[in-house]
Amino acid sequence: MTSERWNNASSRERLLVVVMVLIVCGALGFALLVRPAWRVVRAAPATLQTLDTRVLTMRTQAAQLRAAPAAAAVATPTAAALLFATERDLGGPGATVSDTRDATSAGTAMTLTLKGVDGARLAMWLAKPEVQTQLQQMNLARDAVSGRVSGTVTVRISI
Repeated sequence: MTSERWNNASSRERLLVVVMVLIVCGALGFALLVRPAWRVVRAAPATLQTLDTRVLTMRTQAAQLRAAPAAAAVATPTAAALLFATERDLGGPGATVSDTRDATSAGTAMTLTLKGVDGARLAMWLAKPEVQTQLQQMNLARDAVSGRVSGTVTVRISI
């Protein structure tokens, strides 16, 4: 019935129907494809400005982070300085601190052998930043009766 009606319609009516279908398809295509892209293009300058601000903030923070460790860096102690400081900080009645130096592929290390060291003094010594940054390995044991600590601590040193 529809094809019969189309065949009976005048050429002017057919042309109007074809034009109307093209207008509806064009409006639908514009609404679904062009309009969202148009919104993105209009919003792009504001979005780019926001992203540029974020990038600038991130670069500033990265520069601050790169500069912070350099300002707060702790120098690698020499063997003599470390041994002297360790004996001063951990030494006491019944405590001994001895050392052995070891040149390894990762750098130079010194192993401190601790015997009969007070646990509280050892805890304070280990909490020092210059010790924490250079600490490589610990193997410690605490005597249950006296509470004293013995064992080895390996630290990185400069020559």
